[in-house]
Amino acid sequence: MRTFALLLIINLVVLYYTRQPKELVEVKEKYTILRKHLRETNNEKYHMLHRTIPLTGMKRMQGSVGSNTNKGGEIVVCLDGKPNEIFHVLIHELAHCTVSEYKHSPQFWENYIELRDMCINLGIYEQIPERTEFCGQHIQDK
Repeated sequence: MRTFALLLIINLVVLYYTRQPKELVEVKEKYTILRKHLRETNNEKYHMLHRTIPLTGMKRMQGSVGSNTNKGGEIVVCLDGKPNEIFHVLIHELAHCTVSEYKHSPQFWENYIELRDMCINLGIYEQIPERTEFCGQHIQDK
């Protein structure tokens, strides 16, 4: 019985200290709203975004604001900012999933703008008009 109680206490301590940061929880909630909207509107252009892409957040990424592995195998975002700034990076990384090339092509930017505007209309994102420092770099909606 003592062993069980000890294991229970250890599990509760581990659970307490491994909670997701509130910024990541908020960004994931917004991401869920976007995916739900894309599915409910039968948006075939962005069919690759209907499924959940694993999303990880990290602090102190040292100059990196985000990354996308294999066009949506996993997305990592820097958490050293406000949820809206983090979501800006997520939209950018999601736009990479929508094009075959790995560069910031005209089609990439077109899709980014369309996804961004969709998120604004859904009330889950506010445009960032000014150059804003974020995770050692700058972000901005143009």
